[in-house]
Amino acid sequence: MAEISWSWIEKFFKNIPSLDYRLVSVSFATITLAIYLYASTIINSFRLDPYYSTVIISTFILIAILPSGIMYFIYNIKQSVEMLNHGTIDYNISRSIIQDLNNRFTESRYYLVLVVLVVLPCMLIDAYSIWIGKTSTFWHWEGTTISLIFTIFYYLMGFFISLMLATVIWILINIRYFLIRLSSKEILSELNINVFNGFQVGFLSNLKNLLIKFMIYYFICVAFAILLYVSPAQLVSYQMLLYISIDLLGMVIFLSGWISIQNIFRRKWQEKTMEIDNLYNDRYHELTTYISKNMKDEKELARLSSILDVLQKQRDKLTQIIKGNGDFTNIAKVSFTFLGTILALARNIFDILGSKVT
Repeated sequence: MAEISWSWIEKFFKNIPSLDYRLVSVSFATITLAIYLYASTIINSFRLDPYYSTVIISTFILIAILPSGIMYFIYNIKQSVEMLNHGTIDYNISRSIIQDLNNRFTESRYYLVLVVLVVLPCMLIDAYSIWIGKTSTFWHWEGTTISLIFTIFYYLMGFFISLMLATVIWILINIRYFLIRLSSKEILSELNINVFNGFQVGFLSNLKNLLIKFMIYYFICVAFAILLYVSPAQLVSYQMLLYISIDLLGMVIFLSGWISIQNIFRRKWQEKTMEIDNLYNDRYHELTTYISKNMKDEKELARLSSILDVLQKQRDKLTQIIKGNGDFTNIAKVSFTFLGTILALARNIFDILGSKVT
């Protein structure tokens, strides 16, 4: 599985294994930032006003975090899936899940459809606006060779960022698919999970942390993409509708994914609780029968009483675990980053209405 690349970005970084993907991402972002700052000193139509300052900062952050984040989360998803091979589920079932994910990441045409929906319309809209003269490029304003080169570079960076955003959305969709598979009846019944660990350690802890971290990363990317792509010149645009949809998609998948993880835990908690209750009832019946027959073997009475005490403590521990399973802190973290995307949209709307939020 480790030899299969799930993304064109992963394949690119595998071709330069000697370089750390985080260092490459930050270095490329820094070079882009330097080019933008230099351009702002020689191209009059690209000055550091509030709008272009936001564009520069958003571009720098997105180029730094998008490729490194894609690499990080693909690696962590693969690690989570591989955990299924270590006693969590039957080997044949785990291999089936792994193969399905491999196929989705490497062969699915839905990814190409997603790229078309996210990237192509925005490119066509920009091209058409330039063609009819509604939008002027830096080259139209300046008419110099350097402005033409920068215009090409500027739009290439936009295409590159949009393509990576489509990859991030595709990862989100496949995380949801993975959780759906795990929570299906035929697979859930086969999962071997130690519910006494709760969400502290183990497979469920790994799944929960993966979902929380990815959603925080996702909404941060969406917030800066909104600042970069949603133009304050139009109240309603394709870009605005697109990123509102992307934003809502993220929240819907987060909530459904969170519910799936909770349902997996509750199902295994119920199974373990029923198992302990059945054992307790059996031992309790054995003890009462033993006493009713007026048997006086102190060792046997002590043994049965000890077993009942252990089972009762396990039952009490399970009750405490289910009561403390809300994890509102992590939900608040995701909600806070989601709020950031709303504020990014609100900023553009206020700009359009004439109330500058800077």
